[in-house]
Amino acid sequence: MTSKILYCSAAIICGFSILTAFRPAPQEDSVMVCPTQWLVDSIGSAEPMSSSLLGVFAVKGNSDTLVSYNPHRKLMPASNNKLITTGIAMLQLGPDWQYSTSLQTDADICNGELAGDLYIVGTGDPTIGAGYEGTPGLEETFAGWKAILDSLGIRRINGKIVGDGRFFNGESIPESWEIFDLGYDYFGASEALNVYENIVKLKVPGETAPGKRISGIIADNPQLPWLNVESEAFGEDGQANRLYAIPSILKPYAVVRGTLGVKRKESCLEINNSFPAYTCAQLFHDYLVENGIQIGGGYADISPCGNVRSDLGKPDEGPQASTALAVLGSTESVALKQIIADCNRESDNFYAEALLRTVGKDITGASDYRSCSAARDSMFVRLGLTPAEGYELVDGSGLSRHNYVAPEFLVRFLSAMRDTPIYRNYLESLPQPGFGTLKPRIQDEPDSVKTRVFMKSGSFGGTICFSGYILAEDGNPDNTIVFSIMSNNVAGPASRQYLILESIIQSLAHEN
Repeated sequence: MTSKILYCSAAIICGFSILTAFRPAPQEDSVMVCPTQWLVDSIGSAEPMSSSLLGVFAVKGNSDTLVSYNPHRKLMPASNNKLITTGIAMLQLGPDWQYSTSLQTDADICNGELAGDLYIVGTGDPTIGAGYEGTPGLEETFAGWKAILDSLGIRRINGKIVGDGRFFNGESIPESWEIFDLGYDYFGASEALNVYENIVKLKVPGETAPGKRISGIIADNPQLPWLNVESEAFGEDGQANRLYAIPSILKPYAVVRGTLGVKRKESCLEINNSFPAYTCAQLFHDYLVENGIQIGGGYADISPCGNVRSDLGKPDEGPQASTALAVLGSTESVALKQIIADCNRESDNFYAEALLRTVGKDITGASDYRSCSAARDSMFVRLGLTPAEGYELVDGSGLSRHNYVAPEFLVRFLSAMRDTPIYRNYLESLPQPGFGTLKPRIQDEPDSVKTRVFMKSGSFGGTICFSGYILAEDGNPDNTIVFSIMSNNVAGPASRQYLILESIIQSLAHEN
């Protein structure tokens, strides 16, 4: 099987007529170089990898090096960064830890009436309305909150429903993210009170005319009457959809640009929602009204200035939000191990940023990204890793192009995780070939190989990475392979790049 992998990989890289490019690495007479090292040396010396950046490191157990190719080169990890974020979150908080969201007030309750405002106080739960299997839907969450009011006999709220996201401080978006990326649904900024992963779907009318401005674009799911959507998008011949949007983080405004084929019917465009606490308050307000609870003051959030803000366009108006609140009741999220499994298996960027900010808050008392970085460094020290070497990380998801990790450092991190009490939960959170983001990967291997591979993929333009574990065929944990494969700045089709890197994983899987 290994021989087949080696020759097929050489053909992929160099073409079937250039098998001579496949050559062993230099070695001392007393050192046995494994077949995968030969394969990686061949891959690195041929196009498309020879003119790009490739780093590979793999060990068996915790010490024996199997493959080493540019192991200390810092490369963009893309979503392999989530391996670190989810690992430190599970280690710091515990697999069974849960987020809590509470209803609080500073007002009295008398004869079924709450005399003032009702605050929805979030602590960073990313799962509210996220829609993953096994996670409560939004209506179920709202029903739980309403049950708290019902238990207290509250039938009327004289004040406002206030979305309270003050638990997190600092910026919700890393400064290294690209401004144009914020118009895509996979760039979700994490807040303390979230809903629908802080994404809003815009409904775009279809069947326009070439050169005609597209009008009538609205926030459809959820319906946000306060979100002003301006269109600078036009129709063009054909069916292509080249629309994108840039939402403002300062006011309820988004501009849609690009083109839409005139033959297309109605389309959906997903963008970031910069006001999730306000949105959550609006949706819960509407839910309560529909279910027989009267609301006297509408809905609001808390502005950066600390005001109870009913009008998003006027952040300095409104009374100061109360800081002396009493808890009426709370609901809890699913266990952290499920949140982390969803994060890793579906490569959920929003979840990853929420987890990093949660760890920052738990360790340092603050959730700005500088504090989050300090918290991450402290976790590396806890794991026995040297913080100053092998990485430069600025977010939790890997979306930033300013993240850099050396394969050797990532392998040391993964190896250190094997020595922690939560390793089994962590391992089981990782995708396997045929499932989640790895559904199309390593399709030509039998289940006896696929079921031993637990790894995270990561990709964006020209960058593809794989890191994780390959359990031993004989079940001996001392023979587990820990590996990291990173390629950056690779030109050409991604499909070819995937085949090349997968061949390394397949070869490793036949080493144990």
